[in-house]
Amino acid sequence: MFKEFFKRIYKSRKTIPKEKADALKNDIRILKELIDKRQKQIKKFEGLVISDPEHEKKYLERITIHKGLVKEHLQKIEEIEMILLDS
Repeated sequence: MFKEFFKRIYKSRKTIPKEKADALKNDIRILKELIDKRQKQIKKFEGLVISDPEHEKKYLERITIHKGLVKEHLQKIEEIEMILLDS
């Protein structure tokens, strides 16, 4: 909630060069693509848990790993968006 409020009221000082801002936007795009890829993997493993209960433990471990990576990517996107407020 605080972050959304901060984003709305923040007045940019324009301290980030356009080239760096473009690079950061590209980083966000790449991270979003990685998140989509991880989410597809999670869905695949969830299906495998149901269809192949023999290896359920292995699939659940992979799901946990992918969810952790998605969380890390979302945090990184949030950090980059805060930096981009100054562009």
